[in-house]
Amino acid sequence: KKFDIRNPVSAGAIVELQPIGSKGSGNNQLLFPQGIDTDPQGNVYVADAGNHRIEKFDSQGNFVQTFGTYGLGAGKLWYPYGLAVDPTYNLVYVTDPYNKQITVFSKTGDYLYSWRNFSSESDGAFLQGIAADGTGNIIVSNSGRLVRFSIVNPTVDINQNGIPDSIEGVTGPTIGNPVGIGNPKIGAGSNNSGIGSIGETPTKP
Repeated sequence: KKFDIRNPVSAGAIVELQPIGSKGSGNNQLLFPQGIDTDPQGNVYVADAGNHRIEKFDSQGNFVQTFGTYGLGAGKLWYPYGLAVDPTYNLVYVTDPYNKQITVFSKTGDYLYSWRNFSSESDGAFLQGIAADGTGNIIVSNSGRLVRFSIVNPTVDINQNGIPDSIEGVTGPTIGNPVGIGNPKIGAGSNNSGIGSIGETPTKP
């Protein structure tokens, strides 16, 4: 197996690929990387699951930084799985199934927020893929369904740093009213087709 991520360096029918990172636990190294996304500037963010952290590279594949610390609880990571960079706001969303939560960082690696929003405690163990649509909605795959959250007042940014104040706590700790996107649940079989229902209202641990 190769534990690298590849960055296209030329255009055409056949794209030449240049490795990013190598196997290991130091800077510029990855161990069982999972989710990956890019921001509008071309920076690459990786859920470095085996090292319990997020690793960031620039558009040329150069190491920039790591962020997140191993452990249990708000702001900690334990085998992070899915990752999404919000294309509008300066936010990185990470699914953390062992902590049964979704954790939010700034694009510079500052911890901002964690929340749990599931119909049962065990649901959090199935957190996997995550995506952000750039309008304040976050969609997560969770226990045979999709769950969609919305940031409260995502355009309110008093200190003008590109991060919604409701995430930072500038206007209080409220975040993430869930938005219904249909029924029944996603899953295998004729009785589990379509897009699923929503869990409870997110709360800040």
